[in-house]
Amino acid sequence: MEVKAPRRKAVRVTSEIVPPIVAEPELAPRRPLFRVQPGPVVIIALVIFGLIFLGAVFAEVLQLHKPDDKDLLSRFKPPFWEEKTKPGYPLGTDNLGRDVYSQILHGTRASLVVAFIAPTIALFIGLPLGLLAGFLGGLFDKIVMRLVDIWLAFPFIVLAIVIIGVVGPTLFSVAIVLGFGYWAAYARISRGEVLAARRRDYIIAAEALGVPRLRIIFRHILPNISSSLIVLWTFLMAVSILAESGLSFIGLGIKSPGISLGGMLNDGRGLLEKAWWFPVFPGIVISLLVISVNIIGDWLRDIYDPTVKK
Repeated sequence: MEVKAPRRKAVRVTSEIVPPIVAEPELAPRRPLFRVQPGPVVIIALVIFGLIFLGAVFAEVLQLHKPDDKDLLSRFKPPFWEEKTKPGYPLGTDNLGRDVYSQILHGTRASLVVAFIAPTIALFIGLPLGLLAGFLGGLFDKIVMRLVDIWLAFPFIVLAIVIIGVVGPTLFSVAIVLGFGYWAAYARISRGEVLAARRRDYIIAAEALGVPRLRIIFRHILPNISSSLIVLWTFLMAVSILAESGLSFIGLGIKSPGISLGGMLNDGRGLLEKAWWFPVFPGIVISLLVISVNIIGDWLRDIYDPTVKK
């Protein structure tokens, strides 16, 4: 019996080339400006601090009168929304007829100068000591930590009062004294962070490979503890504002003709009944500065902390 082979279907050959299907490339997601987006509270804090900072920087441009100009005929003029006010004095006048608004602008500048200088001095003194104490250990670590314990056990505000009373209450003397007073906080925080970082695998591997110690400290350890240092810097910035205001309030801060927010509180503490606005407005500015700086510091910590994802 003859078996027929199955017929093959004819295939039509054409010269047309079907182009391959290429998927459209997906656009890369836009990288946010900040790794951790600021929330409404942070935005409000940034706006408040920015306005206060700009007002202090451009005080000469924004002032309506010179802060030390006296007009005895305009004493105790209330703010603009009350009756019997006088044009040109939006926040009223003090017992000497000086413009409260212009004094706040210049007083805020003095407080911010102290707030920036004091934590920076503490950073440059305490951070190297803490880094070396945590990394080297041994006798050097014990000496530094005993000095820190002694310094923190002593009431620093008493020492600051004595030193400022001897050298004189000026803007930079207050800033320098406060800066020397805060170095122990940086030394202790940085030392603890270094001890925690040294147990990590990449630090142990770098030491095993013979990487120089200074390179390990500044290249591998310091960037990973920056979030704690930033929070401490902003915290000490707020503390410096309060400390300067407290020293000026008791008469050991910036003296006349210099102006500070604490000095305005000192001048107006006996005028609450006659001119409540004179001590109240500087107190409000101090509160807004301290709160906004702390909020911004927490936000910066989240930005530079690699463990925070969103």
